[in-house]
Amino acid sequence: SQLKVGQKAVIRVNAYPDRAFDGVVAIIAPELDPSTRTVQVTIRPTGDARVLAPGMSATVELPVQ
Repeated sequence: SQLKVGQKAVIRVNAYPDRAFDGVVAIIAPELDPSTRTVQVTIRPTGDARVLAPGMSATVELPVQ
């Protein structure tokens, strides 16, 4: 209930361990997985994220707003 489209996110990838990239929540799936109580979320990079490529594994933090 606290996740919102447009919410800021911080993206970190193993390929660039000393960098953090800004992003935003772009899409929130309409259904919750009842077995894991998770929801699929799409994060879109913003700002200078030209070095990020499709298929890179990422860790995303959603700062408390």
